[in-house]
Amino acid sequence: ASRAGEMINELAVAVQRKLTVGNLAAVIHAYPTWSTALQQVASEAAVAQFLAGTTGKIALGLSRWMR
Repeated sequence: ASRAGEMINELAVAVQRKLTVGNLAAVIHAYPTWSTALQQVASEAAVAQFLAGTTGKIALGLSRWMR
Protein backbone atom coordinates (compact mmCIF):
# COMPACT_ATOMS: atom_id res chain seq x y z
CA ALA A 1 0.00 0.00 0.00
CA SER A 2 1.22 3.47 -0.79
CA ARG A 3 0.80 4.78 2.78
CA ALA A 4 1.85 1.65 4.66
CA GLY A 5 5.02 3.32 5.89
CA GLU A 6 2.94 5.81 7.84
CA MET A 7 1.24 3.06 9.84
CA ILE A 8 3.71 0.17 10.05
CA ASN A 9 5.62 1.49 13.07
CA GLU A 10 2.50 1.86 15.17
CA LEU A 11 1.23 -1.57 14.18
CA ALA A 12 4.63 -3.15 14.90
CA VAL A 13 4.64 -1.69 18.42
CA ALA A 14 1.04 -2.83 18.95
CA VAL A 15 1.92 -6.40 17.96
CA GLN A 16 5.14 -6.44 20.01
CA ARG A 17 3.38 -5.12 23.11
CA LYS A 18 0.31 -7.32 22.57
CA LEU A 19 -1.94 -4.27 22.64
CA THR A 20 -5.68 -4.60 22.18
CA VAL A 21 -7.64 -2.56 19.68
CA GLY A 22 -8.93 -0.64 22.70
CA ASN A 23 -5.35 0.25 23.69
CA LEU A 24 -4.58 1.36 20.15
CA ALA A 25 -7.76 3.40 19.95
CA ALA A 26 -6.88 5.22 23.18
CA VAL A 27 -3.56 6.55 21.86
CA ILE A 28 -3.55 10.26 21.07
CA HIS A 29 -2.71 10.84 17.42
CA ALA A 30 -1.76 13.97 15.48
CA TYR A 31 -4.54 14.84 13.07
CA PRO A 32 -5.04 14.31 10.16
CA THR A 33 -2.78 11.41 9.27
CA TRP A 34 -3.15 7.89 8.01
CA SER A 35 -2.39 6.78 11.56
CA THR A 36 -5.54 8.62 12.62
CA ALA A 37 -7.48 6.49 10.19
CA LEU A 38 -5.97 3.42 11.85
CA GLN A 39 -7.00 4.76 15.25
CA GLN A 40 -10.57 5.27 14.07
CA VAL A 41 -10.72 1.73 12.69
CA ALA A 42 -9.35 0.41 15.99
CA SER A 43 -11.98 2.42 17.88
CA GLU A 44 -14.76 0.97 15.76
CA ALA A 45 -13.40 -2.55 16.28
CA ALA A 46 -13.14 -2.01 20.05
CA VAL A 47 -16.74 -0.79 20.22
CA ALA A 48 -17.92 -3.72 18.12
CA GLN A 49 -16.07 -6.17 20.40
CA PHE A 50 -17.55 -4.53 23.48
CA LEU A 51 -21.09 -4.57 22.11
CA ALA A 52 -20.74 -8.23 21.11
CA GLY A 53 -19.91 -9.23 24.68
CA THR A 54 -22.23 -9.72 27.64
CA THR A 55 -21.62 -6.26 29.11
CA GLY A 56 -22.24 -4.63 25.74
CA LYS A 57 -25.49 -6.52 25.28
CA ILE A 58 -26.62 -5.39 28.73
CA ALA A 59 -25.66 -1.78 27.91
CA LEU A 60 -27.58 -1.93 24.61
CA GLY A 61 -30.60 -3.43 26.34
CA LEU A 62 -30.57 -0.74 29.01
CA SER A 63 -30.22 2.05 26.44
CA ARG A 64 -33.20 0.70 24.50
CA TRP A 65 -35.20 0.31 27.69
CA MET A 66 -34.47 3.90 28.76
CA ARG A 67 -35.74 5.45 25.48
